[in-house]
Amino acid sequence: MRSLFVFLVLAIVVATAGVASAEVYKLPNFDKLTEYVFVYNMTYSKKFPERTESDAILFWNKTGHAYEFNLTKLGGYEKHTIKVKRGDTYILEIHEVGFSKTLMNFTFQPHLLYIDYPLWVGKTWARFATFEGSAWTPMGEIAVKGVTFGYAKVVDEETISVEAGSFKAMKIKTVMESIFTSPFPMKIKTTQILWLTKDGVIVKRVIYKDNELSEVIELKKIESR
Repeated sequence: MRSLFVFLVLAIVVATAGVASAEVYKLPNFDKLTEYVFVYNMTYSKKFPERTESDAILFWNKTGHAYEFNLTKLGGYEKHTIKVKRGDTYILEIHEVGFSKTLMNFTFQPHLLYIDYPLWVGKTWARFATFEGSAWTPMGEIAVKGVTFGYAKVVDEETISVEAGSFKAMKIKTVMESIFTSPFPMKIKTTQILWLTKDGVIVKRVIYKDNELSEVIELKKIESR
């Protein structure tokens, strides 16, 4: 009986030590991110092949009670307005422009949960919101409405090497189904794989549209503003 008790105590200690040593990423300091310029190499772009091997420059800005993720690309930009609420980050709107065309200009209700902090390997969260705004189609820019839903999961923590160096990061996979309800029915599946450091730095991002590779960016260098 004594040996069994000792065994159970040791098992609990070992299990607890394993949990304690597991990495957990808490909400980063977004004000700190605004002090730097993040330069990425766009290693692949299906929609705009001329962007391949060009630089994409990311600025984090603070606007009122929100933060602005502004990724400037060759011939356009991608801007997300992000709110921090109760320790999580939410996307209020996305505005993407490519070569004078408004590809996407959406606002979300409720605000779309982006990163559900804290993060650890295996964590999963659901994502849902309605959207409205405008999008580019073969008919030109049109007003649209719809709903987007899916999930995100921290699939791994790994050291990833890019031109800017080697970084320890959480690998987050997001799968979203977007259904357009107006002006005509249409469905798009978007899968994103993101490598995110403890400080909130995006090291690499890979995007698939309807299971086809769409875009890849990798961190090239970090500069002080």
